Amino acid sequence: CYVESFLLLMQVRNKILAKHIEKLGINMIHEVEVWFARLYVSFVSYDTVLRITDCFISEGAKMLFRIGLALLKLHEKELLACSSKHQFLKRFAKRMRMHTNIDDVLAEAFSIRGFSRRMLSKLHATHEIQDIPFAKVPVFYMPQFTASSSKLLTVTQLRKLWKHLPALMRIQDPVLLFTTETHGYSLDILLDRTGHQSAFIIIKTNKQSSFGVFLHWREDLRKHEI
Repeated sequence: CYVESFLLLMQVRNKILAKHIEKLGINMIHEVEVWFARLYVSFVSYDTVLRITDCFISEGAKMLFRIGLALLKLHEKELLACSSKHQFLKRFAKRMRMHTNIDDVLAEAFSIRGFSRRMLSKLHATHEIQDIPFAKVPVFYMPQFTASSSKLLTVTQLRKLWKHLPALMRIQDPVLLFTTETHGYSLDILLDRTGHQSAFIIIKTNKQSSFGVFLHWREDLRKHEI
């Protein structure tokens, strides 16, 4: 994969955004290097990374180009509104991680026409992806905890609990599925909202003490285990 090939494609397929990036003095080479080297891990959600990886295995390296171009296109409006390098990079990182729908990304990526391996081979890129220092970007996805993740637990408490989850769950973002304030006190509604997903159930007493359980669904047993 060649970073300069991607930048040339960006200039051809999204001239307005490419000119805006140049105007802000942003060197996209360093950004794209890390995207490609990490297969977008740490930049988009874990579920999105899995879908990208599937496409990469099926389509090859050109899928990295498609995804990068699609991300820029989908967030173009917000990026064009940025007036500084710092604002651009910060906003893009946040939108990639928290406002990226993989279905929209793939639809945009595969809508790009005239995009073939032969065409890529004709792009005489001179800058290959080099080894990226380990400390430059986290290799593993860090879940995004916000104040809205839970009304009963602080972000610090959520992080402590997250460390005890199974490995594949620790790299997913927390999603608030049920609150008595919104959904009432029905156990049936609670189980319906969680579906076959594993979940934390946190309860706060009248004396402001909190306790909880981890609800884990095992498909092979067709039942919930606590």
